Amino acid sequence: MVPAFLHQAGDSFHLTWPHASKYHVAVEEFHDITAARGQAACFGPYDHGSRPIAVGISNGCTPGDLVFAAVESNSGPAPHLTSGWQRLPQLQLSSYRLTVASHRATHSDDCSRTGTSNAQWETALVSLR
Repeated sequence: MVPAFLHQAGDSFHLTWPHASKYHVAVEEFHDITAARGQAACFGPYDHGSRPIAVGISNGCTPGDLVFAAVESNSGPAPHLTSGWQRLPQLQLSSYRLTVASHRATHSDDCSRTGTSNAQWETALVSLR
């Protein structure tokens, strides 16, 4: 799997998987964001069992950072996210799903994404200040 890439272009940020076989576009508007602080990506195989999704940004977060997550899944139900994440409407194209969510960090260890998936998944996590 090729990791996700974060690009800043003017007053916007683009998170992409450059070698994806299917494409979804999700747009969300946030105010007073000035910089991306860190990012992380991870993936998990499809093996017919409920598997944990866990990824964290190595340089952590500070309280007030906006933590943004995108989880792509294939050939199974949408992933289950832990509480506290504000989800956007899920996008689906055939068996491929894109789940997008965000939350405000309340402490320095609040820069991780966890949940479970019964499908193959790949996730990207970005902290924005």
